[in-house]
Parts: sequence; structure tokens; C-alpha cells
Amino acid sequence: MSNQFYRDVVLVGDGIYTDIATCYLASQLRSIGVNLYRVHGFSKLEDSTTVEVDHSIHLLNEDLGFDFNALMSSDVLTPTLVRRAPCFQQPGYFESYSGLKDDLPIPLYQVMARLIREGVADQYWSASPLVALNNANKFHPELHKFYRGNIRPYGAKINSQAYSKLINSKSLSLGVKFLHVSNFEVETNANNQRISTLKINAGTTLRDAFFIDMTTERRLTKLVDASESTNSDADQCGFNYFNKPWLGNCLALDEAAFSLTSSAPVNRLELLYKALVRFVDFFPSPARQAVLAQEYNRLQKNYNIAIADFLQAYHFLSAVNDKKLLPEKLQHRINLFAESCQLSEDAVDWAYPGYWPTLMIAAGITPRYLPRRVQEIPLKYLMDWYNQRLHNIGTIVSRSSTL
Repeated sequence: MSNQFYRDVVLVGDGIYTDIATCYLASQLRSIGVNLYRVHGFSKLEDSTTVEVDHSIHLLNEDLGFDFNALMSSDVLTPTLVRRAPCFQQPGYFESYSGLKDDLPIPLYQVMARLIREGVADQYWSASPLVALNNANKFHPELHKFYRGNIRPYGAKINSQAYSKLINSKSLSLGVKFLHVSNFEVETNANNQRISTLKINAGTTLRDAFFIDMTTERRLTKLVDASESTNSDADQCGFNYFNKPWLGNCLALDEAAFSLTSSAPVNRLELLYKALVRFVDFFPSPARQAVLAQEYNRLQKNYNIAIADFLQAYHFLSAVNDKKLLPEKLQHRINLFAESCQLSEDAVDWAYPGYWPTLMIAAGITPRYLPRRVQEIPLKYLMDWYNQRLHNIGTIVSRSSTL
């Protein structure tokens, strides 16, 4: 068997997320001689006028060579700084404080818990430049300088039509062949373990390729995944995912791999981007695809479980849940934080550090005790830090432009 990579990759699906996946894969796989085909025209539904995406848009734009500020000035996108935390007992935001330059010896969420208890701060989010700018309806293009490594923790509202036009033009320049479908026929091998050929419009035939299914109907994946095994806790967390998105020479992405309820505080782009990056790292030759698929599926399942855990706790803590019992490990995380303002070691953050404490504080949980190392820090030291932080935030807000 040859160790050469697949020469042809075929993406099947419609909409802006398939546009994004097509352009990303073309940009990453072109250097190894991969030909990309985009088969589209299944859905008559159009994308929403605007699509809200999270901080993953910055990583994507960097990979594709697009400048965020240039896209903002041309009205392709508008920054969205923080997301509100709906359904909770008090107004709040999903602000994780991840990556902020703070030079503190303890996690910032513990600092804020101490300052609130001492009456110095009145809100958990008061030390956040994102929240301050959001409340003032302003944006500063150098906001990322508040964060270590210049990370950009804010998202954007995208003009779907304008962004799709931009990335599809980029895809064409990278050699992607777009095939509009009117007739569609798929053939599998004898054991239904891989796709043999894809016939389009009674003319074009694609074979010996790697296929990526991004259709809501799972037009390709369901042919090689008879079991279509999904997670058992989908009803409790509002997040359903397939346990084996990669089978044979077919990979399910986006809505062929998972579904989210509209109320879930998880962003579709983040899940797609994570899967795309992992797939490129694992991009197979036919000879190695079985072991690579097995490892990809294992990692994706662990990632999905972490998301499901977070969402299950989110729905449990929200004011509109039906108070079903939580699994023991999740109840332990909540109890530990409520007693000691600490996170259990197994509280794997699905996005970036800080979302678990934010979730619990937004739900109105006030820790009864603070860890010894938090209480031993002189209050004046923390107050000086906090006042300087407020001064810096006030400065950046005053120098920012209105959105």
C-alpha cells in the first residue's frame, strides 16, 4: 500500500460554514498537492443575514490571511465583545478572564471573589475590559494588548453574504473546483465501510477520494455509519454528537457531526474550527487512515464530552431548568466551588480557562470559604491592583471608538 496522501478531497454541503471549511482546507492542503472539490446545491435555504461567531474567527482569519480590522472597516464583520449569560439569577457575562495580563500569584477569579467579599468590588465582571467596552458600546483595535500573547478573546457578527463571497473567491484562487449538483449518487464498497464513487449530474464521477460530509441530512456519513451512535446525555445538555465522525474515507463535520440547541452558550464555529485543525494534523494516506481515524474519534469524543459536561451544568444551574439530578462528577465540581472557590482537577475547560468559575458565579453561587493562599495575600496589594486595573480600563474606554 502507498503511503501517499489522498490526492482528492471532496466536501459536500451548503452554507457559510461549508464555505469556511472549504477555504481552510484548501489553504492547508494545497502545499502537499491535494485537489479540493466542493459539491453544493442541496439546500434551498439561505444563510441568515448575519452569523455570530466566537474568538475562533481570529485564528481562522490568520490562517486565511485576512486582517480583522480591515474586515471590520469594510463592514464584513462587527466585533462582539462578550456574550450575556442568559437564564441566570443575576445579570452576567461569559467572561472567563482567560489570558489577561494580571501578574497575580493566584487565579483572577479567586481575586475577584476576595474583593467582592471584602466589599471592594461589586461585580465579578468589573475588572474586565471586554465588559467595560461592551457596556459603552465601544471597541479598541488594540484591545488584545491587555492579553498574554496578544490573544483576541472576542468574537464577531459576520455579514454572511460578504464573508462567503470573500472566502469563496479565496478558494477559487487556491484551485478549488465548485460543482453544483442536480443529481447525486453515492456508491460504497461491499461492506459499506467506505465510499467508492460519487456521481454528480450523470457526468462527473469522483473516486479514490476522501469525502467530507457537511450536510444536515448526513448524506454520505449515514451510508458508512449504520449504527449512527450518539451520546446518551443529549437531552440533558442540548448538545448531540456522533461518537465516530470519521469512518473509512468519510469524515462528518459541522451539522453532520453534531447539533446544538439555540440556547447553548457554545459557538458552532469553535467546534468546526477545532475539528478542521485536528483533521489537517491527521490528514491521512489510505494506508494509515484506520489508526488515524481511531485516534481522531477518541480525541473528538473526549472534547465533546467536556462540552457536554459544561452544557449539562449550565442547564442545571439556569433558572429555567427542571432540576434533574446531575452526574456525580459534575455535582462535585459545583459543591467544591461553592465551599472553597476551587476547581476540581477534572474540570476540563472546553474553550479556555475560566468558564467553569464564570458559570457558577453567574448562577449566583458565592463560595463560602476562600483558599488559604487567597486569604494570606494582603488586601492592600489586591486593592492597589484592582484600582490600577480600573484606571487602565477607563483609559482604553475613553480612547475607543463607538461601534
